[in-house]
Amino acid sequence: MEENLISRILREMREGVEERKGESARTGTARTITVTAEGTTLRYYDSATRSEEIITDHITKTDNNYTAEFEWLLRDKLHAPFDLFAFEKYPTKLVYRGDLNGVPITITLKFPAGITHCHYHVTWSGECQDNECVVYVPTPEDEIRTALQKVNLKPGEIFVELGCGDGRNLKIAATEFGAKCIGYELNHERAEQARENTKGLPVTIKEESFMNVAQDIAKADCVYLYLLQSVNQIIKPLLEENLKRGARVISRHFTFDGWTPDFEWNNIYFYHMH
Repeated sequence: MEENLISRILREMREGVEERKGESARTGTARTITVTAEGTTLRYYDSATRSEEIITDHITKTDNNYTAEFEWLLRDKLHAPFDLFAFEKYPTKLVYRGDLNGVPITITLKFPAGITHCHYHVTWSGECQDNECVVYVPTPEDEIRTALQKVNLKPGEIFVELGCGDGRNLKIAATEFGAKCIGYELNHERAEQARENTKGLPVTIKEESFMNVAQDIAKADCVYLYLLQSVNQIIKPLLEENLKRGARVISRHFTFDGWTPDFEWNNIYFYHMH
């Protein structure tokens, strides 16, 4: 079939894009990608194709909550895994500088003022635990299950989670390990989810700052947290002053300055109070 004018133009445009991609890879020309959150859309620009794309799904925004699925975006567009903890943090953006398939690359993720930290599903709530917003990043179920096995959580022990999200970890601790659980969660919507997800289980959800957790910490056998390095340092004195001897602390991704973990597994740190 003879190629018509429109088909030829479209083909040449596609070939031009592929040629620019190939040329970039051959010459090592630096590639820049910028993703900007604007309301409920993401504006994606890639210098390799010199194209801009507007993405309207994978982002939600309410009065006090904002979520952008950057993990999906990077995986879908670049077909490569990225650890967003490797991004440099600025007041309204995250910046990654590295290498992708032999080509120097800079990726900038921009988001509205007020969001100061993000990882994978980035969530910001106006209620922050300190000067940085603690983001909600669910721990994979297989990881929390293995972590609780490693600390030998026993039936009847008290398990406290600081920032419990939708309660999935508490549910596992209660149903699979027989623990009595207490979860702290400031975000109202997630606290309600946690109550619904753990209904009928020995689980208490407290919708308040975990800086008021001293009384529960004092009776805890095991504490789990996935916060920030800076927040760990803020609550470290509270843990030291209130945790009983023999209590275990599990911290995902972040450590405590001055504490030596008993061991580390899969970027999860395990501590034992002496």
